[in-house]
Amino acid sequence: MRLSVDSSSLAKRYVQEDGSEEMDSLLHHASELALCIILVPEIISALNRRQR
Repeated sequence: MRLSVDSSSLAKRYVQEDGSEEMDSLLHHASELALCIILVPEIISALNRRQR
């Protein structure tokens, strides 16, 4: 299965919230993953905000 995710969806992989388990399952079954080039900086920024 091909999967395309945005930053908020992929953040569920690293932060336990509603939908995290479903996202883990989708990522586990994906054979290909499409990401936007700015996804990584967006996730880092979101995790830093959450930590503060």
